[in-house]
Amino acid sequence: MIHLTGDGVMYCRGDPITIEDMPCVQVEFLGTTDGHLASNEEKRYQVAIYQFENNELTVKKLNTDIIDANLKDTALLKQEFL
Repeated sequence: MIHLTGDGVMYCRGDPITIEDMPCVQVEFLGTTDGHLASNEEKRYQVAIYQFENNELTVKKLNTDIIDANLKDTALLKQEFL
């Protein structure tokens, strides 16, 4: 995948995952046109949910600035998306 930013292009890979019964995508940010991200980059992985409704795709990205990165309970994680 390609993610356009204000500074250029960020290359990503998306892998389908499921959290409880929600279809999600785990996005791994690989790097920019300048090179690869460091392997210890804090926000290298992100999670997004998606749904199709009335021929329209809606994507919601998990905001890790608000949600605790150490959250281990999938039911609580699902509530944070909704």
